[in-house]
Amino acid sequence: MKGKSLGLLTAVVACAAAVSFTIASCDSNATDPANPGVSGRGKGPRVSNDTRSHTIGVDRSGIGESVVEFNINGSGTVVENFNSGGVSSIPDAPGTVWSQDVDFNIDASADGGVGLRSIADNDETSSIDITSSAEGAIAIAPSYTGQSDPVFHVIMYDNNNEIGRIRDIPVGTSVLAYPVNPGNPCCWIRRWGFTVHPTSGSCIWSLVWNPCCYWRIFWNGQWYEFNRADFVEGVDGGHYPYHHFTEIQAVPINGGVSGSFTIGSEFVVNAQ
Repeated sequence: MKGKSLGLLTAVVACAAAVSFTIASCDSNATDPANPGVSGRGKGPRVSNDTRSHTIGVDRSGIGESVVEFNINGSGTVVENFNSGGVSSIPDAPGTVWSQDVDFNIDASADGGVGLRSIADNDETSSIDITSSAEGAIAIAPSYTGQSDPVFHVIMYDNNNEIGRIRDIPVGTSVLAYPVNPGNPCCWIRRWGFTVHPTSGSCIWSLVWNPCCYWRIFWNGQWYEFNRADFVEGVDGGHYPYHHFTEIQAVPINGGVSGSFTIGSEFVVNAQ
């Protein structure tokens, strides 16, 4: 069932006081991929994070028809045929924090996009879909499975300084974000992340743009311009049953993206 659209948010729930989930680890820089291992169809490189004890290795592999190739020159993992297959990242042990540098663009004239899937012990626990929408906007739709009547919050940042939030949005609603400078090919998502909150178990998806690249959401009669947005599962008074993930998938939606889909460095923190 197609979700509702949350575009011009003139009458959403007022912003209430809540803990701000600013997950510094999601914005940390990881080392470049090393030890490319065996490349080829369905098998990607082994990514070595830094040597700190809380980070772990992760293997990448192709999903479906995708071919995962590793470029030793440093440009990252190129996922070809992203319109018919995706890429899977599987850490050595259950993880709690994940981030990935990416380079891609969604064709504004098409309906395609990218979906991220968090898997815990073979069960999909959370997802977020990023697809093209009207007037150059993108529709962002997270989902969560831990609550009977799930909601989520959007927290917006300007270079990690919180500038606004929207609370208690029903899951199934798409949030529309509009580019401040339409047509700028460099102004696109360059990092995304997933975090499991260590106490509540809530799932948090983070989308990070280039530092000078701003998008905006209209809320409560005002435009909010940001270059990072967190989509936080609402678990107030509840508890999410999973406290880790064992796989993160990036998959194409409705034809995927235009051009190549490249993954740079990747960062995974082990479950404590």
